Amino acid sequence: GGGVSANSWLRTRLQDYCDKKGIRFCVPAPLWQACSSLKAPLTPAISRCGSCPASAARRRFPRLNRSSQMTLFRETPRVLLSGGSMLYIDAVCRGIDDIPTVNEETRTLIHQRLADEGLERLCNELRLLDPEYYRKADLRNTQRIVHALEICYQTGRPYSSYLSQQTKQRPFRIVKIGLLRPREELFSRINQRTLQMIDLGFEQEARRVYPLRHLNSLNTVGYKEMFRYISGEWSLPQTIEKIQRTTRVYAKKQMTWFQRDPDINWFRPDEEEKILDFVERNSAD
Repeated sequence: GGGVSANSWLRTRLQDYCDKKGIRFCVPAPLWQACSSLKAPLTPAISRCGSCPASAARRRFPRLNRSSQMTLFRETPRVLLSGGSMLYIDAVCRGIDDIPTVNEETRTLIHQRLADEGLERLCNELRLLDPEYYRKADLRNTQRIVHALEICYQTGRPYSSYLSQQTKQRPFRIVKIGLLRPREELFSRINQRTLQMIDLGFEQEARRVYPLRHLNSLNTVGYKEMFRYISGEWSLPQTIEKIQRTTRVYAKKQMTWFQRDPDINWFRPDEEEKILDFVERNSAD
C-alpha cells in the first residue's frame, strides 16, 4: 500500500519487489483498484511457481529488472521500487555474487544427509570444508548451511570463495526510504492482516497451489503453515496463530536487517510531505 501511495505523490513508475509473484496474493480490493490506476502496473519479476532455487532466482532478478528499469527511465526520471524482500532488494541495489547453480543430484544428496544425520553433523562438516564461512554463518539457519555445503560439494571450492561482498555500480541514483512503526502497532497490524487474508480466501489460494508445495518458492511464511492445515496436521485457529507469530518474527528480522543499512532514511508512514520533500531534494540532478 505504501508503494502505491508514494507512487501517486511522485507521479512516477512503480515496481513491487516483494517476491510473491505468479499468484494473486490476498490483497484487499481497494489496493488492487489503486494498482489498476497507476501510471505503470506492478511489474512481475519471476514466476512464483517456478522451480528455480532462490539463489538462482536472485541472480536472474537484478538482470531482469535492470532491463525493465532502464526502459522505465527513458519514460520518467524516477522509478519507485517497493517491497520488503531483503535479499532481492540488495540484489538490485548492490548486486549479487555469481554463485553456481546447484544441480539436482547434489541438492538431493545434501537434503538426504540433512534428514538422516541432522543439522549439527552438517555444521561440523561445513567447519572442515569452509571454516571462514562457518565462523560467520548463522548455524541455526538450515537453508544457508545446506546451500553452503551444496556449493562446496559441487565445485570443490569453499562457499566463502564466491562471496566477494563488492557493490556493483548502477547507472542510476538510489534513494532509500524506510517506514518505521512502533512495535506494538506493527504487530497489531500483522495480526489483523492475517485475519484479513483468511477472510479474502487465503485457504482457497493455498489449496490451488498445494500440489506444488514441494517447490522452494512456496516454502514461505503463510503458505507453509496453511499447507499443514490442509494436510490435517493443524486446526484453522492454530494455523492462524502460527502465521501471525511467524510473520511477527519475520518482521523483526526485516527491521534488524534494514537497520544495518546506513543508506536507509527512516520516516513514519504518515510523514508523507517529509518523505516527498526528502526524495525531491536527494534525487534532483
